Amino acid sequence: MKTSKERRSARRMKRSNTCAIVVIDGQSNEFRISDVSTKGVMLIIERYRAVPRFVEIALVPGTAPRMAKLIWRKAGIAGFEFLN
Repeated sequence: MKTSKERRSARRMKRSNTCAIVVIDGQSNEFRISDVSTKGVMLIIERYRAVPRFVEIALVPGTAPRMAKLIWRKAGIAGFEFLN
């Protein structure tokens, strides 16, 4: 099992006013990005009660989305790990 230091080895950047497009059940949804790294992203998902385990996330509008896996969720935020 990885230590918390190993899990956070990627450089993270805070992005409070930036949005990501997340595809859920074929529909595009906009979520605010809390922070992002090369390995994953933390999104503010307050209005969604159910978020699938696997989603596609486009960090920049008009770019190809990346497949991501839901790693954790707590109090309106969720952490996703990029799979590609």
